[in-house]
Amino acid sequence: MADWSNLNLKLTGAVLSQYPGPAVLVEMDGKTFSANPAAKPLAETLASDPDGPLAKLIGVAARKQTPQSTQLRIPSDLGPLTYDVSAIPDANGRVVVLGVDLTFEANLCSALVDSRERFKDLVDISSDFAWEINREGTFSYVSPKGAIGYSSEYLIGRNPKTLLLSQPVLDEDTPFLTRTEVDSQRVWTVSAAGAPVCLITTSAPLYDSHGQWAGARGMCRDVTAEEERETALARARNRERLLSQLVRSFRDKIDPREMLTAAAQALVREMGAQGCRIFHLSRDMQEEGFADAFIAVADAGDWGGDALSTQLLSGLASGSQHLEMVLEGWQVLAHATVYKQRVNGALSLWRRASTMPWGDDERILIGDVSKQIAVANEQMALHEKMVELSRTDPLTGLFNRRAFFQELDRRYSRIAAGHGQGALLFVDLDNFKLVNDVHGHNAGDKALLEVKRLLLDHTRPTDLVARMGGDEFALWLDGGDETIAVDRARAILKASHTLLRFSGDPAHPLNLSLGIALHQPDHPETLEELLHRADGAMYDAKRKSKATYCIASPMGDDGEYGEGSYCVDLTRDKDFTK
Repeated sequence: MADWSNLNLKLTGAVLSQYPGPAVLVEMDGKTFSANPAAKPLAETLASDPDGPLAKLIGVAARKQTPQSTQLRIPSDLGPLTYDVSAIPDANGRVVVLGVDLTFEANLCSALVDSRERFKDLVDISSDFAWEINREGTFSYVSPKGAIGYSSEYLIGRNPKTLLLSQPVLDEDTPFLTRTEVDSQRVWTVSAAGAPVCLITTSAPLYDSHGQWAGARGMCRDVTAEEERETALARARNRERLLSQLVRSFRDKIDPREMLTAAAQALVREMGAQGCRIFHLSRDMQEEGFADAFIAVADAGDWGGDALSTQLLSGLASGSQHLEMVLEGWQVLAHATVYKQRVNGALSLWRRASTMPWGDDERILIGDVSKQIAVANEQMALHEKMVELSRTDPLTGLFNRRAFFQELDRRYSRIAAGHGQGALLFVDLDNFKLVNDVHGHNAGDKALLEVKRLLLDHTRPTDLVARMGGDEFALWLDGGDETIAVDRARAILKASHTLLRFSGDPAHPLNLSLGIALHQPDHPETLEELLHRADGAMYDAKRKSKATYCIASPMGDDGEYGEGSYCVDLTRDKDFTK
């Protein structure tokens, strides 16, 4: 042991300042004689805590005249400071305190320990798992809780390739056996339950001192749920994009039928279908549930045939709102169009059975599109209702005056160009005003409805029947000659006895007067001329005797019309009065 009592240390402030760490020279009375800048915390500690650990260390060194060492932690504003301190006495009773600042190392060690504990806790509570592969290419370590449904004991010693959903071309292509660092690579594996699991993997290879591959280690995180959400969001965004394109393709159309045609064309184009048909179900038939109540209103692409349509609509009519079937070599996807919880039509798509089957996105998309088609179907129904109201008489439902003239003009132009025949009949009620005056307008309405029934019962579906206003009606008999026109007029007049019960009084019975004008192909005339002749014949019938018919005089060879009309006195007609 060295004889410290003979050591005479002649230390000055200049010498202390050369020491790389904290250095303090303490007098026998314990007061600091000199200290370098690095020793400021030690000097302040001596001054503020004369009975503290550092002061005691110096006292022991001075008393025993032997160096003393210890480790001190000194609080500060920046956190605790750690020093390795030695107190060395000299022959003059002074003590030199030399220190080594261990604060960085101590803090680093503490941080590493704390970080390691935190990392271990995070791994334990998260979906992450750590692993290590040995040079044989098998797991040598797996986090204690295991991975993707397998226990760590099961995985140890197994090749990681047995977990992969698809096998790599080369071993090093998988992050488990990588030869280079891998950062956040997605790997699809198979869980213990057989379900696909997506792992985000970060790993690094291990090499021995000879540069030979010795394995790999890394971390994996299960992101299957996030991957499924991202995939679902991407698919939803794609559906929204397609739906937006589809809606844009037909929303600017004014006419509902044009809108539906544009929609069918867009669906074929955007959904990879070979054909599309859109059906409308009228309000009158929506409660019936019959397949033939569906009317095709728009087509696009190749049609799969009437048999396909029949089977498809039979399924929809039975109450199914979504249908998917294979029929006659076609795979069909159909959806009812529902507006305010009421089926008002259907949308169908088809493509060859040999092509790709319909997917979930397409099933969802056709459901979304069907909602838009339902609105268009409803608009079409309202449009047609408005057209119908503008063309029909509100009481009888027959053509009104405007619609009759429009349709008559079209038909008359056709027969005039083709030299066909036709007969125009004007019908007027006799003594109708008295019905309203005596029995009221409700009885008058019933009488008008009875006239409607009489006219429809004695005409064909192809003939035109209209209420021209008030108590005037009109008939157009397509292809009708004089024989047909007279037969119809006589039949109507004979059946008109049902009107007598509405009469205002027995002296003024409710009857019909008819005027007939025949179109003659060999004597062309304008429609206005034909109308004028029929109107004149009707008034001749009313002036003559009422309850009869008159036939307008035909045009002569000189191009002039004869005077008046030929009227029949039915009271003298034995066949009529039987």
